[in-house]
Formats: sequence, structure tokens, C-alpha cells
Amino acid sequence: MSAIAERNPTKRENSGSTSFRLCVLGIVLFAVISCYFRLFIFPDVPLLPSGDALWFFVSGSRIVANQLPYRDFFEILPVGSDLCYALLIKVFGFSTFVPNLTMVILAAGVISLTTLCARHVLQGAIAVIPALLIAGFAFSNETLNATHHWFCTAAAMAAIAVLLGGITPARVLTAGVFIGLAACFTQTTGATVCAALMLYFVFRADNPRVRRQNVLLLVSAAAGVFILVNGYFVRAAGLGNWFFCMFVFPLHYFGVPDFNNWRVIWSDFHLHRSFERWIYFPFVYCSIPIAYYATLSRLRPSTARFRLPERDRLMLILTAGLGMLVAIAPAPSLLRLSSASPPAMILLVWLFDRDVVSGKRLNACFAAAAAIVAIAVPLEHQLRWNASLDLPGGRTAFLDRIEYEEYRWLLERIHPGDYVFGKPAMYPSFHIRNPAPVALFDISNYTRPQQVEASIRSFDQHHLSLVVTKLRLDKPPAAEDDHTGPFRTYVRAHFHLEQTFGNGDAIWEANENRSSRVADK
Repeated sequence: MSAIAERNPTKRENSGSTSFRLCVLGIVLFAVISCYFRLFIFPDVPLLPSGDALWFFVSGSRIVANQLPYRDFFEILPVGSDLCYALLIKVFGFSTFVPNLTMVILAAGVISLTTLCARHVLQGAIAVIPALLIAGFAFSNETLNATHHWFCTAAAMAAIAVLLGGITPARVLTAGVFIGLAACFTQTTGATVCAALMLYFVFRADNPRVRRQNVLLLVSAAAGVFILVNGYFVRAAGLGNWFFCMFVFPLHYFGVPDFNNWRVIWSDFHLHRSFERWIYFPFVYCSIPIAYYATLSRLRPSTARFRLPERDRLMLILTAGLGMLVAIAPAPSLLRLSSASPPAMILLVWLFDRDVVSGKRLNACFAAAAAIVAIAVPLEHQLRWNASLDLPGGRTAFLDRIEYEEYRWLLERIHPGDYVFGKPAMYPSFHIRNPAPVALFDISNYTRPQQVEASIRSFDQHHLSLVVTKLRLDKPPAAEDDHTGPFRTYVRAHFHLEQTFGNGDAIWEANENRSSRVADK
């Protein structure tokens, strides 16, 4: 029987395909469990959501409440993330577990797509190592944040996976659809990956007619999807307003704060806990540029010794990966760089695999280290101090004692439906609403004077009960580009300082609320 099996290539292929499916299933389950227990306390209590994902989660709730981005509230990105969260809120409600569960699902998608792409250039079980590196080193406590970057990465990796299966008109059209979806989450990444794939098509060994056809199909599909998803919102807000939010503001003001330029590396480094700094930062910031530079060197026409199909697949992964990297290069935070890492992880493992002895050992060592980190960090999360509160947004766990005390204090003073100007995590936690067109004020040109004025007008139109801010409202603006002066004056005139906490949060309560409490007594 064994001799018959050896002479039956179809049976061997089916056996290999089954083994690969089991490997994919195994790595996806491993990543999902690792991510889940970094975001939930056993068995099912979500940690208080944090990070950029909250901006889109709150924006999604505003869409559900019949408000529109660009018109009723400020947004500098396309509506993809807002719409995804609006749909999730329709299904699951405005609950604190939704962003965390979304990240678990996104992690499963990115891991599986990375493995599917890796299979085209890596043979056997080694094809799961790039996904394992992502699970261990790219999914840190701070980067497990279901923001637009991960949505965009999933769409971009889907486009790469489609094209790795062959360059046909149908596949190019499908890839264009995924690139259009990626642009609906992050316009810059969608544009740079689209441009990278266009270059790939131009320099492939095709005749000129095929090149033009591929470029046209890709761009047409991507543009069509982008217009289809965003067209209604552009029309509702007005082309001029949408253009300012999407292009003018990002070009002129986005890079002003430290967290949106190269200084984010230094500030981001100090925000992480000490052991995270020396695990995630060295690996992510070193491995990605090394992978791209070394692969470029290997694939130079003068040194490359690969069969054409293999070289084409490597060039596709390299080109698309560089497109993802270029988009986040102006502000390479750990989150942004980690979200752009899947193509680089594939190339890194491929580079090591070329060296039969030492490279394979390096692959094994990195895989083992990633597996240890992916197990140890969730375990540490489960064993460290935590406490839970039953909030309007559902039972929620806290790892920070000060934050726990703050939310417990607020629980007695905030009612669902109240208008509050505060931290994004408070809105799903207490089912409260933000009347302002912006989520927060920054003490730089990132916050424009007209945004402050529009917010104050909105405060007057609604019964604003609380303001939660880290700004020192008892002091005037310290810099010329700090436009929060009118906001400081307004709060001091209509609110009183009720409580402060050790994390810097100051809670200001409306004067009329204090008067009504005194009258009730």
C-alpha cells in the first residue's frame, strides 16, 4: 500500500493540503487564544477598551444615532472603520466587549492571511512561522487595538493572497476590490499599496497590453469600491468639507503632535512597560527594515538565482510590503509598524530558510521565543491585580487601580444618555454622549480654533453635565498654537472642579447640577 501511495501524486498532494490546513487552524487558534486572554479576564470579562479603536467605536455609535462623519463630527479618515463599528453596535450593542472581540477576530484574519501568503514562498510547516512571529512580537498589549490600521492590513493581505495565486484578470480585479477596501480604512495605505502593485505590474515580464490591462483593472476596482463606500458621506458633508478633513488637515496639521511624527518612537518607547520595551521594540524596529533590505539585495538581477515564478512571488510580497511601510513611515509608532509587519515577517523567515544551517536555527529560535511570549504575556495578564465593575456598557475589568477608582466614582454620578465631554472609553462604559464635533482637544495646531468654537456652541445647545480632562483649566494656554483658551474660559465659567485623580484626570461638574443636588437635599 505504501508503494502505491508513493506512486500516487494526487494522494500525496491531498495529504499535504490536509496537513497545511491543520497547521493553519492550529496557528490561528493559538493566536486567538493568546489575543483573547490579553483582552479578556477569564472567562469572559473584557478589559476596559483603550487606544485608537475607541475613536472609531464612538464614531460608529454616532452614526447609529443618525450623525454623519465630516458633517456632524470630525474625522480625518474614510468611513470604513466607523461603518464596521456601527454595524457591530447594531448587532451587539454599545458594549465594552465589542472593540476587544473585534481585535480577536482581526487577529485571526491577519494570522490566517499571512499563513496563506507564506505558503507560496515557504514549504511545509515552516510556513506558519511568520504568523507565529506576529502573534508573539507584533501583537503586544498596546498594539492589540482594533483600529483602522489592522482593518487595512487584513484587506491588503487579502489582496496579496489573491495575486499570489496567479495574475489573471479576475484575480487582479478581486485584488483591486480589496485594495479599495483597504483605502476605505486608511486612505494613505490604500494609495501606497495600490501604487506599489501598479509598479509590480509594470515591471513584470508581461507584454505592454497585459500590463496596461492589469493596471487599469486594479485602479478601476479600487476606485469603484472607494467611491461606493464613501460617496454618500461625501455628498452629505459637501465635497469641500470632506476634502479638508481627508487631505488638507492631514497634510498641514496631522504631524504636529509628537504621536504623529518621528518623535513617536521615543514617546511610545517610554509609554510601554519596561519588559515590553525590550521585547517588542527591538524585534519590530529591527526585523522589518532588515527583511526588506536583505530581500532587495537577494533579488537584484545581478545576484538573483531563482526560478521566475518564485522571484515574481517574492517581488509581489516585497513590493506590497514596502507600500504598507511607506504609508506609516512619517509616524512609525509600534502599533503602525506592527500592523505593516506581515509581509516583512514572511520575507524574514524566507531569508533565514535560505541558509540551510544557521538560518534554520534562527527560525527555530525566533519561533520558540515568539511562542513563549505569546503564552507568558496573557498568563501575566490573568495573574496580575484586576477588579471589575458592572457598568451600563457591561461588566468590565480594570488592571489600573486609579482608573478603577475613577470609574467607580463616576458610576454614581453619570447616567446613561448624559452629555459628557471626556475620555473615549467613558462613552461605551456609561452609554453617554459627546455633543462636541471632536473627541478631545490638543494643545497644538492639531486642534483648530473653529473646532473649539463649534464645540462650545454644541455645549450650549445640550445639557453638558461633566467635563473630564487632563488640561490644567485653571491656567491660560501656554503656547501660541494652543487654541483651547475659549474652552478653558467656558468651563471655568459654567463648571466647578469636583474631583481629581492620580492619573491626571480632573472632573468638572456643571454648576447647575450642584445647585439641583443642593435643592433636592
